[in-house]
Amino acid sequence: MGPALIRLCKYADAIYFYDQELRNDPKNVDILLNKGSALAKMRFYDEAIMHYDSALSIQPNNYMALNNKANALANLGNYEYAMNLYNAAIAFSPDSSVILKNLQIAQDRASILKISNENEIKNDNVTREEVLVEQEKNLVQSSNQEPLNFFEQIGNALSSIFNIFG
Repeated sequence: MGPALIRLCKYADAIYFYDQELRNDPKNVDILLNKGSALAKMRFYDEAIMHYDSALSIQPNNYMALNNKANALANLGNYEYAMNLYNAAIAFSPDSSVILKNLQIAQDRASILKISNENEIKNDNVTREEVLVEQEKNLVQSSNQEPLNFFEQIGNALSSIFNIFG
């Protein structure tokens, strides 16, 4: 019933079903994996990871639990840990095209994130430098200007007041 509910995108109903099943059989790895998948579909990745960890505590070599946990971690942006888990899953199922594809996606996303972060750091540094240079120019210009005489200062003040009140 649970997998059918997931296919119908009725994830909350599937989770309810899996909860009922886990009461009867709390160490059922398939149910733990399926409930984790339903939670992941709802973007409850931390909760999904807890169920994958429960499955892995029962079957440490379960490559689907490793793959699914890696997927959840990748969705949380933890690509390094996800890639380690994908590699562990591949060790148990070297011919799994799904795991290999997931590993490639995580590697690509990690590379993009790294490049993006490097560019952001470069842009931040350039921006900071530009701001400092601009501030320094303003200080030099203001120190080179002759001070306004008394009548110019009064004229500027009155001009500001007239601008405020129309």
